[in-house]
Amino acid sequence: MEKSIVTSEINGREDDQLLSTEALMDYKNSDIPADLTERQIAGYMHSKWWRLNHLYWIIDEHGQKVLFRHNYSQRWLWDHAWYLNILLKARQFGGTTWIDLCFLDDCLFTSNIEAAIIAHNKEDAAKIFRRKIQFPYKNLPDYIKEQSPLLTDSRTELAISNGSTIYVTTSARSATVNR
Repeated sequence: MEKSIVTSEINGREDDQLLSTEALMDYKNSDIPADLTERQIAGYMHSKWWRLNHLYWIIDEHGQKVLFRHNYSQRWLWDHAWYLNILLKARQFGGTTWIDLCFLDDCLFTSNIEAAIIAHNKEDAAKIFRRKIQFPYKNLPDYIKEQSPLLTDSRTELAISNGSTIYVTTSARSATVNR
């Protein structure tokens, strides 16, 4: 059977274990059993992959509210992401959604992060913020929002009580941005 290794040294993931390809896909795509308590769910919270696939609701290409699940292109980005990524922008493969959710997750679960998303005009900045940042935040489970309450919730920015901020703008010049 083909083996797949995921190590924190190679790609910075917290899933530091040797798994078969089948086991890795089962681990990455496992659903939360309906009868899990918040305490049991806390055991999964160390995994960013798990959080992305189980906590965030988005608006899909059909205008429906759905639970975010990595598609093929987003999985490829996850597996090949580096600290400096240039994403040639094709339409409708989910690149913006994936990056925005990764940034939102970083801000919620890491203190003192400043994440900026650059849009080409103010109208699109407001739309991206509303659909890709604000909507997923507002649809998080209550216990996550209680753990990370907002200090600011404007049309283009969320400031979280842990010192992190995420915003969408047309320029991040003169800002100290971590993501």
